[in-house]
Amino acid sequence: MPNSSRTDSSYQPDHLSNLPDALLIIILSFLPTRIAARTSFLSRRFRHLWKACPVVDLSADRCTNIKTFEDMANSALSRDPSNPFLRLCFHLVPGFFHKLPDSCLSSLLAKAHALGLHHLTFDHITFVDDLDPSTVSTICSIDPLQSLKLPIVPPRSLPSLVNLPCLKTLSLTFDETAAEAYSSDSDSDSIHEDYSTDFNRFLSQISFLEDLHLRLNLNAGFTLSSQTIRKLELFIDEIFDPDEFVNISMPSLEMLRLEMWNIDCDGLPRIEANMPSLRKADLKLRKVHEGDVGVVARLLNCVSRVEDLRLDIVEM
Repeated sequence: MPNSSRTDSSYQPDHLSNLPDALLIIILSFLPTRIAARTSFLSRRFRHLWKACPVVDLSADRCTNIKTFEDMANSALSRDPSNPFLRLCFHLVPGFFHKLPDSCLSSLLAKAHALGLHHLTFDHITFVDDLDPSTVSTICSIDPLQSLKLPIVPPRSLPSLVNLPCLKTLSLTFDETAAEAYSSDSDSDSIHEDYSTDFNRFLSQISFLEDLHLRLNLNAGFTLSSQTIRKLELFIDEIFDPDEFVNISMPSLEMLRLEMWNIDCDGLPRIEANMPSLRKADLKLRKVHEGDVGVVARLLNCVSRVEDLRLDIVEM
């Protein structure tokens, strides 16, 4: 072939320059914010594109400097209010999170609120570094929120007043260790009773909640009550007192996904339920032994009218 038809292998065409801004913004939205921001060095055109992304993903996985993280976060949220801002994700590992001033987090949340935030997610935070109750209160006043994923939150840190009129999806974890560390009450029976009371009071103020993802690690009974929830994903990580019940009262519930573990061989927790609208159930029971037969039978009786049942049992 003629030499003129041969291409220089070292030459790489710039395909990005031919793409419209709207498409580039979508591409940048799939990147963690700290990486998307680095595109500023490509050209002037990219200098402000990453700030127009509808998703801000603040990851501290490789960040050791608090000031650097704060500057990056503030820069990402210093945007033109006319640009849609849909999702804010915090990926804060415990070793970094406990160094972050409460004032910094509150300030970032206030900016996100002003920008009309729709979806808020917290990942990688353990009960050792629970969100401060005042921060939870701030979160629960972001009225444009449509979905919210919280880390492990002590039940008594739930605010008494909630302003989440648009929230449809909620995901959180209750851990007894975190709850007892947060509470100063020495009467454990009273504490356990308040878990359900506080949580159901919290749920009752979210008028349009339809989808609840809840992970429990408690040693006492628990009651879930809601008139609006249509989908429930309930994960019971640790063994309950086998003499206690988990009560579910959700007349609008249509889909249930339940996963339970018999970790300490004391027996699976017993389920009592009022779910007259239930149509689909996905049940996963782990480390089941002969003594759990009655519990399994009671559970199946609770879902006897469903149209679609999936049962996955793993024995000891």
